[in-house]
Amino acid sequence: MGAFTSGLPLAATQAMGSWFAQWFSPYQANPFGLNPLRDLLKREVDFELLARPPRTRSMKVFVAATNVRTGRGEIFSGKRLSVDAVMASACLPTLFQAVQVEGEYYWDGGYSGNPAIYPLIYETKSADVILVQINPIESSHTPGASAADIMERVNEITFNAPLLAEMRAMAFVSRLLAEGRLDPERYKNVLLHRVDGGAALAEHGAASKARADMAFLRRLFELGRGAGQYWLAQHYDDIGVCSSVEEVRHTRG
Repeated sequence: MGAFTSGLPLAATQAMGSWFAQWFSPYQANPFGLNPLRDLLKREVDFELLARPPRTRSMKVFVAATNVRTGRGEIFSGKRLSVDAVMASACLPTLFQAVQVEGEYYWDGGYSGNPAIYPLIYETKSADVILVQINPIESSHTPGASAADIMERVNEITFNAPLLAEMRAMAFVSRLLAEGRLDPERYKNVLLHRVDGGAALAEHGAASKARADMAFLRRLFELGRGAGQYWLAQHYDDIGVCSSVEEVRHTRG
């Protein structure tokens, strides 16, 4: 829709999308389930390479999706990682039809893990996890906010809830390890770091999420690069030493 709405004000674009999603399900609006992202993934991603045993490749990829039937998160990796799994991980239920993978239907993984960190804890050797966060955890409330602003904040809180739960669990384990109450041979002391893009994106507001013009995408790229460079300047020395996220910052000894 970006090509058709690029000349409209952002507020009008968002209002039109909300109205459309309110009255038409993806099964009515797009009965054939057409999505150009699927062809792009098939062309650009070597899923056969990612499916090879870990010892033959240097990269692991974990993709999260939410099972519509059970409401639980599912992690796809290795041989289970496919075009359908990636499409499922990005399936917003008001915009796209649920994606079938291995006989089950899935929606966006953000509802159950945004992102899911536990695969990086249990299935990798690295102690450091660097989270690139674009949804702000904290946001000031303005009395008299519009319905769109309220719904946007509700969405941010909903999508952040699984992440906050995992962060609390990591902080708990880290504290027990620091106190010598857990066996370090059995439990990993995760060093969590966060490149926070919330502040950089706050000025653009919720309506900007509907923008797909190239000038804005380039602006987002610049903001992301700037946030990454700022984080490196502030916290590079923390890698391998301690968590740079205050909520999980516990060191042993």
